[in-house]
Amino acid sequence: MNQQNAELIDIFDLLKIIRKNIVFLLFSIIFCSGLSVLYARMFVPAEYQSEAQILVTQAQADSSNQIGTIKANIDMIPTYRDILYGIPVLGPVADKSEGRYSVSELQKHLTFKQSENSQAFSIAIRLDSAKSAQETLANITNQFTDILTEIYGENINKIVILSPASFQDKKVAPSMVRFVILGAVVGMTLSSLFLVVRRLMDHTISNHDYLEAEGLTLMTELYSLKDKEVSSTYFIRDAKRN
Repeated sequence: MNQQNAELIDIFDLLKIIRKNIVFLLFSIIFCSGLSVLYARMFVPAEYQSEAQILVTQAQADSSNQIGTIKANIDMIPTYRDILYGIPVLGPVADKSEGRYSVSELQKHLTFKQSENSQAFSIAIRLDSAKSAQETLANITNQFTDILTEIYGENINKIVILSPASFQDKKVAPSMVRFVILGAVVGMTLSSLFLVVRRLMDHTISNHDYLEAEGLTLMTELYSLKDKEVSSTYFIRDAKRN
């Protein structure tokens, strides 16, 4: 029972600390959020995304088995992904960028996505400008089409670019909302930690419950005097002397 009371007292004490220092907590949250946004604007490079959608169909060995052909097309998509990320596709694209992007950088910024039970798949790339992203992705899709035709030849029925490389002038990163939230969390955490540590380092006896828990008796309490009360005390003392 005493332990439960102690826990409740600790919780109430923490709530009192928060209520007493609410201005400090709000200032810390706003300051850290602003600092986080400033860092994002100055030091985090902007990224723009271009996206394309491709459909590849294999030649039908048996025209009567369309379901089997569709399944075969879907099963081939992971292989297309491996080809897309390979040097035969990205190597020439990196060369066209004239040293601006390496193969490893293209692999890092390239994403591949397949919708469930769909024969089509999407590829996207994030680079430092909208124009570069669009041009680079267009080069990738063209090179991918050439390599796929070279590898499979007549086994490929057709390669269709359902959606060419898009141009999006709105940057996708960094996300300012994410940095604001991150800064707010960091500010709240650091300020709360500071207040808790300061409270733990303060060994001043602030309530009667602590004395009762330690088996001590409160003899008297000393109160601080206001300036007006101090002045009155000196006046009374001087009057008695006279």
